[in-house]
Amino acid sequence: MFFDETTSVVGHFDAIANAHKGNLAIVSKDGSTTTYAELREQAQRLALGLRRSLSIRRGDRVALQMPAGLELIVSMLAVQYLGCSFFPIYAGVPPKEVEGIISTSSVSACLTLGDTDANEMMQICDLVSSRIVMMGDHGSYTEPALCHHETDLKDEECYMIRTSGSTGVPKMVSISNRNLIDRFRSVGDVQTYSPDDTWLFFHSPAFDFSIWEIWGALLYGGTLVIPDEQTRKTPWEIVRLIKKQQITILCQTPSYFNQIHIATRLLGPENLASLRYIILGGEVVNNEVVGEFLEVHQDLPLRVFNMYGITEVTVHATCKELVTPLSNLAVNNIGKALLGTNIKIVDQDHKEVPTGTAGEITLSGRGVARYCLTIENHGFNALGPEASWTYFSADKGRQLDNGEFEYLGRLNRQVKVAGFRIDLTEIEQLALSMEHVQDARAILVKSPVGILLALITDKSQDEFSSGLKNVLPDYIWPAHCAAVQFRKFPINQNGKVDDIEILRLASEG
Repeated sequence: MFFDETTSVVGHFDAIANAHKGNLAIVSKDGSTTTYAELREQAQRLALGLRRSLSIRRGDRVALQMPAGLELIVSMLAVQYLGCSFFPIYAGVPPKEVEGIISTSSVSACLTLGDTDANEMMQICDLVSSRIVMMGDHGSYTEPALCHHETDLKDEECYMIRTSGSTGVPKMVSISNRNLIDRFRSVGDVQTYSPDDTWLFFHSPAFDFSIWEIWGALLYGGTLVIPDEQTRKTPWEIVRLIKKQQITILCQTPSYFNQIHIATRLLGPENLASLRYIILGGEVVNNEVVGEFLEVHQDLPLRVFNMYGITEVTVHATCKELVTPLSNLAVNNIGKALLGTNIKIVDQDHKEVPTGTAGEITLSGRGVARYCLTIENHGFNALGPEASWTYFSADKGRQLDNGEFEYLGRLNRQVKVAGFRIDLTEIEQLALSMEHVQDARAILVKSPVGILLALITDKSQDEFSSGLKNVLPDYIWPAHCAAVQFRKFPINQNGKVDDIEILRLASEG
């Protein structure tokens, strides 16, 4: 696939839709299908309707509050055909929170489905002077198709997405068309995508892993399969869907991948025979699980990649193919930087440190976001001239002798308990060093101050408690640390481990 840096994301999609008119673009939750020609026509019809009803102009930002589905994809494309950017918001976010998000993000309009509470959304949009469109299942696609559309948008915003950021303070990140096109172009020397690929739209539209799923399909002429909510929450149903729809590329967080691995062991590895790539991201990879998975599937032409990335650098920044045998299970190798991305490890004074020395991971290059909008100051934090853009990740890492990088956890996972400074990542690593512990999650409990250590293990309470006594410092265990056994960790809507739910389940005994 040739990406022209002078053309926008929707310009590339338009060219693909013209070249592959009859290809399946979308397989919806109910099994219905939409071709590229049909998808483009629906998007252009909606675009013209939005232009006439809302007077949306080039450069406007449009919020999309709807779940994954055909309507969402059509809306994303329609907004971009008008020269605007889209801002996905979790469909289940409470109205008061939606009000705060919209009021601080300069949204011109909000598109939502007809089953959304109209009165609540109207009140929110009245408060923040935004316009709202309540979309029916098909009613919004009855306009004639848009004749002229904007495609020369390379330096303009493609989408805005919300993230907790390195400090935990919510912020919105602005990604340009050039950022996204460059990122897909940069991955071409390690992965190849084509019209023959079928992608699974697994993640929430408001989590940027979904950006890779959606545009990985639509910018290459592939097919995007959208599961229903119940299937998405059930690992063995996802495994069955992979087989049924012949999914070739699967993006997953390591937490959910672990559950897919368990489901595959029960249902049989042949269920994943269609897969070419599994792309892991968003969390630390469990090397032991990946190694076991690769051994089980060694007869399949399946490749597994660990991709480190941050919302502020356009989804992914590094890539490492994981092959068996994994030489050092303790090393979370995130590979080398993608083409056009520069990574440096720096100390507290922002000076680069020697190879092998731990420090903060910084990233620069054209994948870095244009600016961020924080809830705190309601203002944009521009990152300076493009050549000098550097993002300080608050992630700890080091460069290895072969030029690859190792991820060492979050810098801000240090907590203070009983006067001792403790790194939660180190607690997890110590627990994982114990035999029969498959996964570990250390969480700070604020009242009374201490650490909850959640473990996935088949050992009894007495056995793993005895083991923790041997690996944890005596000033932590057992006085300031409680361990709880889980069969599996609860997963949030982003596919990551849900710490809040772990704490709730632990408190209920």
